[in-house]
Amino acid sequence: MRRAAAVFAGGAGVVVWDYKTCHPSRRHGYDTNCLLGTVRRVHNKAIAPLTGKAFTIRELATYDGQDGRRTYVGCGGRVFDVSDSEMFKDSYKMWAGRDATVSLGLMSMAEEDAGRTDFECLGEDEWTGVKDWELYFDPKYLVRGRLVEFDEYVASGKCTTPTK
Repeated sequence: MRRAAAVFAGGAGVVVWDYKTCHPSRRHGYDTNCLLGTVRRVHNKAIAPLTGKAFTIRELATYDGQDGRRTYVGCGGRVFDVSDSEMFKDSYKMWAGRDATVSLGLMSMAEEDAGRTDFECLGEDEWTGVKDWELYFDPKYLVRGRLVEFDEYVASGKCTTPTK
């Protein structure tokens, strides 16, 4: 598959297509008269600067997928929109509206590990696991922002192998 992006402007809208990230969660409809349709798929590197918001743990908790709200999950300091994933409505619902960095690093599905922010408990091997999960999430889910507490942890100098 070709790695290229195409941008077409028409009327009041823009259609962007990134051939590497053809995942259904990247489709967003436009109500415009674009040249090639009303679908865009964009890679996180292209949209993160535009949609990047600083989420606190408290703000992230409001995106728990309940009562029609979106579902966001933190991983390695990034906040992913996993609303379109059935897995986060069922098997991984304990991470909805929470940071899953420690859980994913420890490979733990335990409810008590969901939402932990004691990042210093992770060693080099665990940070490698977190980075692998980030690489898995990146092409599938949109990045909505960064987690403030994680950025503060990295800035404190306590983290020897942060994921970025």
